Amino acid sequence: MAVLYLFALYLGQVRGKFSKEQRRKYIRELLDLPGKLEALLQSAPAACERLADKFYRSKTSSSWAALFHYP
Repeated sequence: MAVLYLFALYLGQVRGKFSKEQRRKYIRELLDLPGKLEALLQSAPAACERLADKFYRSKTSSSWAALFHYP
């Protein structure tokens, strides 16, 4: 995905679709992705645990059906 993103930036540069400052901003955002992804993955277990606790306490299976959009 990163390669496609960089390729799109290159094409935008060649075609003059955005300024040098915009390109820098997009590249900074791309470079920030590993840190953002790491933070997301570190917070994921807590979010999964809260979700599991919520549905564990549920008395009916309709909560699970709603979660998975089951008719």
